[in-house]
Amino acid sequence: MDDRKHIEQAYYDRQATQRAGSGKEELDCWGAESIDAYLRAPYRRFEELVRDATGVGTVILELGAGTAVHSIAPARNGATVIATDISSASLLLGQARADRAAVRLQLLVADAEALPIRDGAVDVVTSAGVLYCLDIRALLPEVTRVLSSKGNF
Repeated sequence: MDDRKHIEQAYYDRQATQRAGSGKEELDCWGAESIDAYLRAPYRRFEELVRDATGVGTVILELGAGTAVHSIAPARNGATVIATDISSASLLLGQARADRAAVRLQLLVADAEALPIRDGAVDVVTSAGVLYCLDIRALLPEVTRVLSSKGNF
């Protein structure tokens, strides 16, 4: 993992640890409703697009899932959600959020540019906010590799 990823990982591990330690993590709040009101519109649209592309049995790979804010809704709708992030501390909060929502997530500490997912195993790849820190030239071949022949990104 290169320096830029180590910086992101350290930042999000710190943030998650502070949030968990302060008791301020709102585990019952997820999706667009967990976002400040003035920023919600694009996240609502994101949720609509994911809902329209998925259903019962759909396998979703979420890149940069963090605390699983955007993982709960598709899991509630019957999708299998593989929530990935380089921050293990964030994923721990994601597990707590999933437990509170009574949904099952597959949480995986993983680098989006080198995914430990078999070829063609995923129906939909999503990301809500991590693309800015990834090397798109490294990411796109990985996304293409893990997507099924009729998959969506």
